[in-house]
Amino acid sequence: MKTGGIPSPNGLAAQTSPRPSLEPLCQSAVSGPIIAQAFGSRGSLSLTKRRAEGVVVYRVTAPSTVAVESDEGVGAWRQLLLTFSLSVAGTAVSRVEAPMKPRRANIDEVETEVVEIEAKLDKLVKLCSGMIEAGKAYISANKLFVSGVRDLSQQCKKDEMISECLEKCGESLQEIVNYHIILFDQAQRSVKQQLHNFVKEDVRKFKETKKQFDKVREDMEIAQVKNAQAPRNKPHEVEEATGTLSITRKCFRHLALDYVLQINVLQAKKKFEILDAMLSFMHAQYTLFQQGYTLLEEIDPYMKKLAAELDQLVIDSAMEKRDMEHKHATIQQREHVEPRDDTPLRTAPGQK
Repeated sequence: MKTGGIPSPNGLAAQTSPRPSLEPLCQSAVSGPIIAQAFGSRGSLSLTKRRAEGVVVYRVTAPSTVAVESDEGVGAWRQLLLTFSLSVAGTAVSRVEAPMKPRRANIDEVETEVVEIEAKLDKLVKLCSGMIEAGKAYISANKLFVSGVRDLSQQCKKDEMISECLEKCGESLQEIVNYHIILFDQAQRSVKQQLHNFVKEDVRKFKETKKQFDKVREDMEIAQVKNAQAPRNKPHEVEEATGTLSITRKCFRHLALDYVLQINVLQAKKKFEILDAMLSFMHAQYTLFQQGYTLLEEIDPYMKKLAAELDQLVIDSAMEKRDMEHKHATIQQREHVEPRDDTPLRTAPGQK
């Protein structure tokens, strides 16, 4: 680095007054720890700011045009130009957008969301497993009940009305049990297995990519710091630091693209998997009730006929009961009107 003044944009030599310390100056212009360096025969400037989320480097190859990535950087560059006696009027200081790269805040939000959605999906899969197990127990109990109905039907073969009713009801109940088997099988495949595979495969793949991305990002931040701190009077160290930073940056950009792609794919697939799983399960519910309704609608005429027969049976039973009560009352009245002759028979003497 030259000890004299830095040339101004118009080619005139700047004042050769002692160069003030840059770090306190930049700290007053921009909040946070900053390293500023002036180097090169043409007066190239480099401003590096360490932030909580990493290191941001602002650099131009000539002071005739200065491009920075933040509003606060504009003030810092103007202050630097004044410090080195460069013409502010002859130097364009403007803000430019930083190159497209994953923003730490957005990535952190996505990573937090992935962790939360993974926990919710795991919980839903466990609840679905519990529901399926309870459904299997329900199906087993229903099968036992249907078996009992059929046994009773065989026992009541002599009574055609009872036998027919039990046989028809047993068949219908067995069909309903089969519909429930289909429902819980669909829940097993669409909700439990589908969401479990999504968490196990896609979310795990995302986590592996995240680990690689975090490692490369950390390596790049370290390379940026080393490059910014490399002494400019030692070209070999500067060249080595610059080369390391270039290689690390290329690797970071490549992996960052893969990571962003993985994020977008995961977000899109998450939406599809959740919606598809719930839609499939609701279709299974619809099919269950639709088939059940169709089945009961087919047996409805028989049930109405049976209900009418039962009504008539109740009437006939009531009439029969009334007749029996009337006969019983008549018999009791006869017993009161014609009392029995309970006088013992007399026997002749000497006879037993």
